[in-house]
Amino acid sequence: MAASARWCLRYRWIVVAAWLAALVGGMIWTSSLGAAYSQNIGVTGSDSQQALDLLPEVVPGGTVPDTETIVLHGRTGTVRDAVLRDEAEAMRTRITKLPGVLLATDPYGASGSAVLGVPPISANNRTALMSVVMKSSQFAPDLGSVRRVIAVARGYDGPNLQVEVSGGGATSIAERHLSTPPILAGIFVALIVLCLTVRSGAGVAACAGIAGATAVGVVSIVTVLSRHLDMTTLAPLLAVLLGLGMTLGGAIVVISRMQSGLRAGLEAADAAMAAMTRPGRATVQASLCVALVMVGTLFLRLKVFDGIALAALGAAAVSVLLVTTLLPAMLGICGHHLLGWTERTHLRTTGTALPRRPGFRTFWAGLVHRQPRFIAGAALLALTLLAIPGLGLRLGGSDPGVDPTSMSTRRAYDLISADFFPGLNGPLIVVAQGDLAADPTVVPRLIHGLSVTPGVDKAFVVATNAKRGLAMIQVFPKDGPQATATGDLIRRLRDETVPASTRGTTLSVLISGQNALFGDMAHRFADELPAFLVLELLAIGITVLVRLRSLLLAAAVTATSLLVSAATLGVLTMLFEKARLATMLGVGTGPIEPFLVVFVLIAVLGLSLGMHLCLLSRLREPDTGDEDDRTAIRTGHVEAGHMVLTISLIMLVVFVSVAAQEPRTMKVLGFGLAVGVALDALILRAMLIPALLHLSLPFHPRERARTASATEASPARRRSVAPGPAAPGPAAPGRVAPGPALVGPAAGRHRGGPTAAPVSARTAVTVDAGPRPGPAIPTVPPPGRYFTTDRTPDGRPAAVPYVSGAGPWISAPATVPPGRFAPPGSPGYPARAVRTNHPGGAIRPGHRARVAGGATGDQSVQVD
Repeated sequence: MAASARWCLRYRWIVVAAWLAALVGGMIWTSSLGAAYSQNIGVTGSDSQQALDLLPEVVPGGTVPDTETIVLHGRTGTVRDAVLRDEAEAMRTRITKLPGVLLATDPYGASGSAVLGVPPISANNRTALMSVVMKSSQFAPDLGSVRRVIAVARGYDGPNLQVEVSGGGATSIAERHLSTPPILAGIFVALIVLCLTVRSGAGVAACAGIAGATAVGVVSIVTVLSRHLDMTTLAPLLAVLLGLGMTLGGAIVVISRMQSGLRAGLEAADAAMAAMTRPGRATVQASLCVALVMVGTLFLRLKVFDGIALAALGAAAVSVLLVTTLLPAMLGICGHHLLGWTERTHLRTTGTALPRRPGFRTFWAGLVHRQPRFIAGAALLALTLLAIPGLGLRLGGSDPGVDPTSMSTRRAYDLISADFFPGLNGPLIVVAQGDLAADPTVVPRLIHGLSVTPGVDKAFVVATNAKRGLAMIQVFPKDGPQATATGDLIRRLRDETVPASTRGTTLSVLISGQNALFGDMAHRFADELPAFLVLELLAIGITVLVRLRSLLLAAAVTATSLLVSAATLGVLTMLFEKARLATMLGVGTGPIEPFLVVFVLIAVLGLSLGMHLCLLSRLREPDTGDEDDRTAIRTGHVEAGHMVLTISLIMLVVFVSVAAQEPRTMKVLGFGLAVGVALDALILRAMLIPALLHLSLPFHPRERARTASATEASPARRRSVAPGPAAPGPAAPGRVAPGPALVGPAAGRHRGGPTAAPVSARTAVTVDAGPRPGPAIPTVPPPGRYFTTDRTPDGRPAAVPYVSGAGPWISAPATVPPGRFAPPGSPGYPARAVRTNHPGGAIRPGHRARVAGGATGDQSVQVD
């Protein structure tokens, strides 16, 4: 990644031009293709899906047409009044001539009953139903043609006649419709938060460019995928939100880290490379983890989730490409302009960054530092209490009856339920297959059994195919599609009615329909949910383990992520299955669709993992100065915690704007994402993870070594070379010049004995006299610049510079490969300001360090 980032920094304008050409070309190409989203929500191998697969062989033409229903309701009189009848006929004539329409039935003629299956005029003569048969398939409706039908029909709505439209296409259009004011308000608030966070016009422009490229790239990929796969209409929304969260969140963290490097005096290119090294790599690893989970999801036998998984996989791929190529190029273009004018002027004039006053973030990090057990216990208790309601989560399918009454589909549902019966909104489809010619009475016997089953209003034959031995039967339940009674009826038909009616025959009967499809999906999802969670959590654990190399932290993050997911589902259960809260949101109570649960779990994983890695990487950065590990965690929490919280706030604002939309599915999706991100940010990353990191220090090898060395260390085991004239060459092993007392170990471990190194005037090398952890460190040496030898935990040699001034010493580690020079400002040379307890203490460039082999296997440092 470092090589690609360096190349993109050098040829930044070429990278930007290539991305611009690719995005524009992708937009033109996908616009010419057009999207082809599907309404097929069946589960491979289930009874309901097998029935749908057989329908094309029964229906003439081999395609189940999309049928929309226009509801005509007399506001002041009956629909049989001459005026209303003339309006209905004029409407039907216009709709029949529309492109994409096959047939529009006359509710006053015989064709209405033939297509609908029941009399199209209600018993009270207040409501009539006009069926519009479209040329497109039921599972892939032509939304453009449906929109034209809705526009013509709604044009006849007036003071005397109420006109509403329902059906598969109308419901899909209503669910995809986004109200503009909430979206604009969300974007405006998010932009304000972004400006307050980045604090520079160049930084905001870079984030906006990354966000725009993400949206265009993800939509283009999802559009192409929809032409070859069953892709739901919500898949592009999920993919865009996921891509924006991963890419924009990573960009903000990287820009913040580069700003810190610029304030410390680094050159723009060096600051960009340093920023891409840690947070940039964390973002890429998180995106790759999401991609891995999505690939694994494809093997869970959940066909309806394949399109969702591939859309999320495309979003992760776009995120990786943008972060590794376009982001470093834009950092190179922005350069020092990522800092505001005031900061640039102050830095150029004084050589130091503007001072920052401690605020609430400093107070909160200190509180977590002092009370980690209390903070961790409170966070775990809160998540557990929120997760308990999730035990009552009811998976299934809803219907337009739970949407707000401001939607036309909801008003049509209510009129049909009130003047006809609720089951007319969602009939069941029964497909019988067998040797129908051998026993002509088998189908009538089956229809009779279905008709007399409690909960069934009517059952009748729609179409037959004698050659294939197939018959399609439509069953109208008395209750609505999402009612619990309808689910019980389907189980009764499958377990009791069908076996009793087909006993002694070879007839095979399959039951489908909206409730049956969602019911089978819920059962399959419940069976595969443990495997899905194991796959997701295993990917999280492995990613954290590879990134931080701590089994304890990997287990902690995995367990807490599971708890956050459970708490998110618990909050959704309370919001949409409890009547009081659902009424406050303007929707009805009902089951939650399994694919929405998958949306939420996938999105929360993708949006949170990158932030987890960025925060943990900063908290686990090597210690600087004389701080102990616990204080270093607090310092990292102050510096990185607020940035991660701000990114979550931006995503939270966007998700709330999604939750403000009218359809219930959008509210479930928006609130699910908002709750998941809020719990991750406010409880997990602000409270639980830092507290657990504090509590885990006694189990960390470096902390155990620190404790042991503090107990066993004695002055006789410590030596030092004090500042003085340059030595002519390496001293013999065991010969160490006297110097001040040495206290406290640093990161790393020496494996050899005492070694002196060549030094120049006004510099010194501090060495270790025994196999104890880390190099020896002087207490308050004379003013000057010092170097010591060290090794990183994986055995690489490290040059650790120390700068001493009028007050206590300060330090920062730097890893320099053997035989290589580390010029000032390079990634291997720390030239950034270091927090210290006295003013003016900072490490500044001004020399080069070369690592050479020592006499006893250690590495000594030559100061040039």
